[in-house]
Amino acid sequence: MNDLYFLRYSLLGLCRASLLCGAVLFLSPQAKAQFNVYHPFPDSNAVWGMESGCLDNQCGDAAYIQNYYAGDTLMDAYVYKRVQEIYVLTSNNGCCYPPTDLGSFYMREDTANRIVYCREENMDEDVVLYDFSLLVGDTLTGYMGTCDMTWTVQSIDSILIGTYYRKKSTIQL
Repeated sequence: MNDLYFLRYSLLGLCRASLLCGAVLFLSPQAKAQFNVYHPFPDSNAVWGMESGCLDNQCGDAAYIQNYYAGDTLMDAYVYKRVQEIYVLTSNNGCCYPPTDLGSFYMREDTANRIVYCREENMDEDVVLYDFSLLVGDTLTGYMGTCDMTWTVQSIDSILIGTYYRKKSTIQL
């Protein structure tokens, strides 16, 4: 069982993730009742970062990926945030290439349905990036068509980040 955090360090981590990192969290009973409060994505001045790495025959390389908002654009009657990427190799031993993110893409949020959509430049339609309305027993499929797996939501709980509780979903591969 792996923990999938719908609010991760990187907005795009889910788009390309082939492995989901697990974590064990001990939450107070008070935290367990907080996941129904919806916190929309920030609409300006947001920056997300993540580390990426690879290991090949005991030789590894790493990179830091940062995503940030870079203006708005109108497509199909929706206003999208343009998300740009900075990719920086933090170690370069030449043995492998750390996975990259998607690069530039567009993102919009449907706050009524609690869904965040993304669209790459060459796409004609949106794909679901995050779905905060999922319930226990609901299924997820591979994001952006990058994998053929289907995951099932096993449980939903809360995690305290700063002064706000955020939804945490546990999925089973």
